[in-house]
Amino acid sequence: MKAIVAHHYWDRAGGGELVDSSAVKALQEMGLDVIIVATTGFRKNKYKEWFGIDLENVRTYVFLKHFLPIFGIYQRAFTWVPLKRAIKKEKPDLIWIDTDLYKPIGHPSKIIEYVHFPTPRWEETLDYHVKYSKGLWKYYFKGSLVLYKLFGRENPFIYADVVTCNSTYIQNMMEELWGHRATVIHPPVLVNEMLPSSKRGFNERSGIVMIGRISPEKRYEDVIEAIFFSNSKPRLKIVGGLIPSGIDYLNKIRSLAKEKKIELEVFPNASRKDLINIASSSKLFIHATRHEHFGIAVVEGMALGCPVIIHRSGGQYSDITQMDKYGKSYESTKELAGMIDTLYANPKKWKALHNSSIKRCKEFDRSVFNTKVQKIVKQLIG
Repeated sequence: MKAIVAHHYWDRAGGGELVDSSAVKALQEMGLDVIIVATTGFRKNKYKEWFGIDLENVRTYVFLKHFLPIFGIYQRAFTWVPLKRAIKKEKPDLIWIDTDLYKPIGHPSKIIEYVHFPTPRWEETLDYHVKYSKGLWKYYFKGSLVLYKLFGRENPFIYADVVTCNSTYIQNMMEELWGHRATVIHPPVLVNEMLPSSKRGFNERSGIVMIGRISPEKRYEDVIEAIFFSNSKPRLKIVGGLIPSGIDYLNKIRSLAKEKKIELEVFPNASRKDLINIASSSKLFIHATRHEHFGIAVVEGMALGCPVIIHRSGGQYSDITQMDKYGKSYESTKELAGMIDTLYANPKKWKALHNSSIKRCKEFDRSVFNTKVQKIVKQLIG
């Protein structure tokens, strides 16, 4: 039996790429012949380094040979083109897809759709992707919605045989939009790889770590402001992917830190080994993104033994910390500053959250994701 895994962009070590490469692995473990569909060519050899998954010999269908950065979200709209070509040649029994841009393919086989975020809720998308909310970027984004209306399926519960999503936060949003409840499959996290580095205690750690691409929606400036308001004034360490379009934002947060006299270290495009070493020696993990769909980085912080403080919104709040059961949350920068000081000054409270993090993160290991995917596939195609 054959399965297609379709994802718009594979050439980065992001959450979507972890989800879809893990789906490839889960389907291969079931004995399926898996084919990849992408909008552009990508470096298959990097997946061993990024996620420990071998994609070297997986057949691939692409729309363009190379990615065109300025037209990123426009290229996504044509995911259906290589998908249609792959379907015609491979005649798959199953399609796993994590974009809504597949209306033109019809219903050639069983379809599992994985929803990261429902496109009709574009107002929340603008709040998440800050740069698309202002100036010409706003019109650039709205222009892409025209293509979404042409090629995007409407109600996923009509087009797909099984609809899944990444969090109860997204599940509730989808129910509000379409009146049906999707099956939640939390994204896979490489928890077991990280846990051995989680044991360092309160006195063996220092500073605050943030993990995520260096981009405006991550709101690193909010944490710089909070540290400025704090009494403890800890050092801030940022570990994240950096591409050329993010350099202006990086310069902005460096200038702000200098102005506020906050010690800032940035580790762009750090290796997995360096990320683990930096985060496991940090006293706190903070995630400032608002309306985060899930928050893989938050689970990574937990797996490395950090008490986590997150913005009080999105899947990071509803699903990961379960509304402050396994971490702390804030709304204002001054509230965040108070939490930083409390955890920096109180080893007992720090240790309680440290232990909670290690306990909670195990629920999101990749093995849990694989088991859920395989169960659904068995029910769908036998």
